[in-house]
Amino acid sequence: MLWLDGAGKPAAVCDRCCHRSAQLSKGKVVEGNIRCPYHGWSFNADGVCVRVPQLEKSAIPRSYQVSAYHCQERYDYVWVCLGEPFARTLKIHYPNGLIHLIFNAVTPIDDQTSQMVQFCFRNDTEAEAKAEDVIAFDRIVTQEDQQVLETTDYDAPLSIQEEQHMPSDKPGILMRRRLAALLKEHGEVEQRRKD
Repeated sequence: MLWLDGAGKPAAVCDRCCHRSAQLSKGKVVEGNIRCPYHGWSFNADGVCVRVPQLEKSAIPRSYQVSAYHCQERYDYVWVCLGEPFARTLKIHYPNGLIHLIFNAVTPIDDQTSQMVQFCFRNDTEAEAKAEDVIAFDRIVTQEDQQVLETTDYDAPLSIQEEQHMPSDKPGILMRRRLAALLKEHGEVEQRRKD
């Protein structure tokens, strides 16, 4: 559920009321809070229930809340993070002062597939390095990496003790640890291919 709060800032919460699971998106915004269409409970941008018409003379229990999500308006869009971002950033400092920042975000598609999005940022200018040349160079590196990566075992272990590592592996190690923690959080264990 997405709306503008009393200050005109975007807010996002789970689209189900914690009372009888009515869709909050069927309700309306009143004084910057989303009001449930069923019994009129109102929730603020933090997901906290701030009004229960049936409890006007009593304190609202702290357990009356819905899940809220990080939400920001940027670049004429509203960006919502539905959970902790599964992302990593690699920052490379070159001797000539160039900084190359690579950001990767991953989202599961299904039990077998994930999609990764990558953004690269550099601190040089178009005059110093034409974007066309940078893209062409990156494409060559990507194609070289792809040829090598396709020869590696796709069933990479989450346990970092099963392989040797060097400093530039830190982002990959971070991703493996996050994935292992996610499995543990949901009571699951790593499923490895049986040779």
